Amino acid sequence: MLNTRYSLAVLLFLTAGCTGCTPPPSSEESINNKPSNYMSENTHSVDGRLFIGPQPGANDLQNIKTEGIQRVISFRTPEEIAELKFSQATQLAELGIDYVEIPVGGSQYPYSPAQLERLSEVLKKDGKVLLHCRSGYRASVITVAYLIEVQGMPIDEAVSHAEGWWPLELEKVLGEPLSLGRHSD
Repeated sequence: MLNTRYSLAVLLFLTAGCTGCTPPPSSEESINNKPSNYMSENTHSVDGRLFIGPQPGANDLQNIKTEGIQRVISFRTPEEIAELKFSQATQLAELGIDYVEIPVGGSQYPYSPAQLERLSEVLKKDGKVLLHCRSGYRASVITVAYLIEVQGMPIDEAVSHAEGWWPLELEKVLGEPLSLGRHSD
């Protein structure tokens, strides 16, 4: 299922830095003290079931529950999670929300088809899902790959769900949208 080779444009899309997205909070301390209007102000709904956003703070978790989120998927690395001043896993468990970690980032957890396969397994369960990392960038990349590879969504449509960092600055400079393609062997 995941053996398709991506074109140069898609590879650039999936691996490029996020120069145009909203910068992450300046410190983990600010993440821990964000207000609890998280869902309405910080997330992007892909389809009414999947929501992409940045790291929720400790005060945001009740808002997530109130909004009907049943599962939270974190794409942060164990090192990043350890920097938090609260246990997201513990607090979510207390609220009855499933929590899954699929680490992405750095040399220890590079982007790979294994992460997409794990996400596909987790998303087989019904219910609203919040997908996050620190800023939402990694969560967007993996979610867009899921929409393309598993849901069969056309690439250009899937990329439109990468709110906050798509379109690329290149499109802005050219004054026209780019179309992404892929090819197989």
